[in-house]
Parts: sequence; structure tokens; C-alpha cells
Amino acid sequence: MWIQQVALGWVVLELTGSAFSVGVAAAASTLPILLFTLYGGGIADQLDKRRALILLQSLMAGDALTLAILTVTGHLSFTWIVVLAFAHGTFSAFEIPIRQSFLLDLVGRKDLMHGIALNSMGFSISRVLGPAIAGVLVATFGAAICFFINTVSFGAVISGLVRMTPESVTDRSPHQRPTLWDVHRYVQTTPWPKTLLSLALSTTLFAYSITAMIPVLAREVFQTGAKGYGGLMTAIGLGAALGAALIASLGHRVRRGNIAIASAIVIGVLHLVLVAFPGYALAVALLAGSGAMGAVAAIATNTMLQHEAPDALRSRIIGVYATIVVGLAPVGALGMGWLADRVGVGIAIGMGGALTSLIAGVLWWQRPRTLVSPVAKLLAGTVED
Repeated sequence: MWIQQVALGWVVLELTGSAFSVGVAAAASTLPILLFTLYGGGIADQLDKRRALILLQSLMAGDALTLAILTVTGHLSFTWIVVLAFAHGTFSAFEIPIRQSFLLDLVGRKDLMHGIALNSMGFSISRVLGPAIAGVLVATFGAAICFFINTVSFGAVISGLVRMTPESVTDRSPHQRPTLWDVHRYVQTTPWPKTLLSLALSTTLFAYSITAMIPVLAREVFQTGAKGYGGLMTAIGLGAALGAALIASLGHRVRRGNIAIASAIVIGVLHLVLVAFPGYALAVALLAGSGAMGAVAAIATNTMLQHEAPDALRSRIIGVYATIVVGLAPVGALGMGWLADRVGVGIAIGMGGALTSLIAGVLWWQRPRTLVSPVAKLLAGTVED
């Protein structure tokens, strides 16, 4: 997927020459997640997760194959890219909450944080290898080979799912289906989930949107071409892998809420330094640091939300978190692209970094000193009963 994503971003930039179009393409793949992930989280515990994942992964493979065929035949256009990206995003809207809640079935509650950290490390390692490979492939053979490789890779994923035999730890009884109002009441009466979801919202809109602007940085600021683009993306992935390994090694010895907020503050500062002192080598180091802090914040937030939520609310909470982190990414990407076209990509990234640190600083000052309020405990018991 990372090989395809990097190649697709470069293709869009070559087809249109517009930073805003890069943002539109990124938004098309994540807008359906904003629209449908809450529903996907609501039905996750009512499905056979393994079979649902097999179906959704197969549909994603078909989407990648279509993209490859259109590229080889010379029929790929920006319109087709947007249509296929939207289809992929629709499949992801259901796949993400099902896959995230499936993790608890695989590892159990006791090892949940380590499971999430290992999952993040796997994601981050692919984020390192994918862009590096994509940069070479696009420069040497063109983008089509990247799309074909992604198509074939789904075979390994589907094969692994077929061979799994997990036992669900979640009751799928009809009375266990809470409403979004139940989730809203739980978040509003539980200090840390409210804080962490607010943090996720700000970092998604103002910090993580830098990823959509990496091809613009590579071509217009550093003038390094496709290989330089791959190098910048690799730096983010390498940093994320190191950050995931760090928090996995620390385990429960850290206060997850505090470290999530502190990491967001650091991310904003790193982005400000990136635009204040432009240079490719420094940018690689700063983006690696940003990737590390992003992984730490995401793992700490995900673990805390899942670990503390009542069983009946867990998939719904995951759906809300995924809607914020992935579903609202199009808003951040579009805003960053629009601003970059008007004031320059450097200023746009700098403004995002400043807002990220400012909001995270306010959340740090107002962070809760307790985990769960008595009202939240009473509500959780009512929902589970």
C-alpha cells in the first residue's frame, strides 16, 4: 500500500502540477472514512471479523488492479484516480474499525498495548521500505509496476486471514449494541478520552497533513525528484518504527495520556524548525523525529482508549477515533494544499506546526488528573448490563 500511495502522489503531481490536486487525491481516499467509519465501528462486533476482513481485502486488491490496468493502457486520468481513491476509502471505512477491534481477539486485554505497538511497528516498517522502493521503481520503471506489486501483495494478507482461528472475546448479542449517544455520554463524562480525542483532532488537521505535502517539498523546495520524495517518506516511516519500538519497550511504565500530549507538542516544534531552516539533510532528520513522536502519540492514545473503554463501547470508540485520525485527514490535506498554493508550502507547514504545539500545550495545562469519573463508571456499567 505504501508503494502504491507514494507512486500515486507523484503521478497526481505530474498530471496536474498542483499541490491542491495532491490534497484532493488524498482527500478522496479518506473522505469515505469520515462518512462511514462510525457505522463500521457500530457493526464490527456483530460480524465475523475474519470473514469480513477477507472480503474487504479482496475488494481493495481489485481496486489496485484496476488502477494498474488503467495506467498500463494509458487511460489513467485524475478523474479515475479520484474515483478509485474514493472506492478504496469506502472499503477502508469498514476495514479499519473491524481490524482494530480484531486485534483484541488475537492478543487479549493484558497484551493489548504490546499488540498495538507491534502492529504499529509493522505498519511503520512498511512505511520505511515502501517509499524507498517506490522512489526507485517510479524513477526506473514508472508507476504502473507499483500498482501491480500492491495488487499481488494482498494475496499474503488474505492467506494469513484464512489461516487464522481466533476466538472472539466480544459478545455479539443484540443487547450489546450501544448508540452513538452512549459513546457521546461516555466521552463527555470520562476525562482522558475527551482530552485524547481532542488531541487527535488537532494533530490530524494541523500536523499529520504534512504527509500530503511531501511531494511538493521534494520537488519545489528541495528539488530532489522522485528519489528524494521517497527518502523523505522513508524518514517518517523509520522514525515511526523507532517510536513504536520505544513505547513498546517502556510498556506500562509511562503515563500514556501525558506522553501523547507531550509528543504532539514536540511534533509542532519539529515542523517549525523544518520550515525555518530548509535543507534536505536536516529535513530527513526532523521528519524522522516527527514520525517517531507521531507513532508514540498514536499508540498511547489508541491503547488508552481501547483499554479503558467498556467492552460494549470499544468498537464504537475505535470508530470515533478512526473517523478523526483518518476520516478528517481530507480536511487537513485540502486545507494544507489550498494554503500551500497561496502562501507557499513552507509557510503552510509552519502554521500547522505552530497550531499543533499551541493546542497541545493548552491540553497539557488542562489535562485531567484522574482517569475515570464516577459518572463514567456508572454509565459504563449501565451500557454493559
